[in-house]
Amino acid sequence: MENENDKLIEMGRYKILIDDIRYSKRQQWIITYYILLFHFGLFSLLKFNFLSFLIVFLFSLFATILATIVLLISYFKLKEYRSKKDEIGKDLFGDKDNGKNWDYFFFTCVFIFFSWLGFVFLCLSNLIGR
Repeated sequence: MENENDKLIEMGRYKILIDDIRYSKRQQWIITYYILLFHFGLFSLLKFNFLSFLIVFLFSLFATILATIVLLISYFKLKEYRSKKDEIGKDLFGDKDNGKNWDYFFFTCVFIFFSWLGFVFLCLSNLIGR
């Protein structure tokens, strides 16, 4: 009876970790979408003079740096959740560690790349538009 209760508790922890991983991945996508939307929204407000460019540049730079920090925090949380999930999965189901942590970092780098790409697009469009 005790062993069965422990297994049910571990399965509950496993499900919570899976839900945390899904939530964190969704947050990464949402952050990337919002920063791109923010850049294109600033682009539509741009009036192609120096003062507006400076204001837009500073807002955009701040938002991109903030998005990069949040995406990296999200990556490290995901890594922690996945290692705990693998540990519990190994005990419950005999799963092996899949060793895909480098893949997850690659995807985080892709999110960060697109965040900075929006920033570069905004700056270049102002320089070309002059």
